[in-house]
Amino acid sequence: MLIEVGSWQMNLLQIISIALILVLVIPMLIGFIFGAPFVPTPQGVVDKMIDLAKLKKGMTVVDPGCGDGRILITASKRYDIKAIGYELFFVAYLLAKLRNLVSHGQARILFQDSRKVNLENTDVIMCYLLPEPLKKLAPKWETELRKGSKVISYAFEIEGWKPTHIEAKVPEKNFARILVYEIGKHRL
Repeated sequence: MLIEVGSWQMNLLQIISIALILVLVIPMLIGFIFGAPFVPTPQGVVDKMIDLAKLKKGMTVVDPGCGDGRILITASKRYDIKAIGYELFFVAYLLAKLRNLVSHGQARILFQDSRKVNLENTDVIMCYLLPEPLKKLAPKWETELRKGSKVISYAFEIEGWKPTHIEAKVPEKNFARILVYEIGKHRL
């Protein structure tokens, strides 16, 4: 049995297809080309990153490409901290806002470019970014972060920086390593 589709229905399907491409596919391609694609950090890694940060009440934690917000939401639920996430992929931003709302998280999720904000009051940066964005952000972090501030990177090292701690990968869980850097001790 064939179902006839009228011209207005075909036009509607075309409009929906184009909208989906514009909203989902193009931003993801831009992320791959110019920045970091949206790839969620495994929850077991999030838990370990938070442990390695040694968070205390009142600290400010930033995720410069927070994706679905899981690092910040988890940290803000466990500790009385100021958690701020920046995201430029609109679908991931909406997902983070929804996740924060549903889980009663206290994180601030902003649709904003972290390269354009002042980070001088940041105690810890936690991120899962590719090497190129890390390389571009490193000079900003060196300039704006206070001595003793930490940068915790999942999977990728920051070129020219020396980690103060490397958490080994966990092959059986498919977890990559976690690198901890401390401003003031991070130069090779």
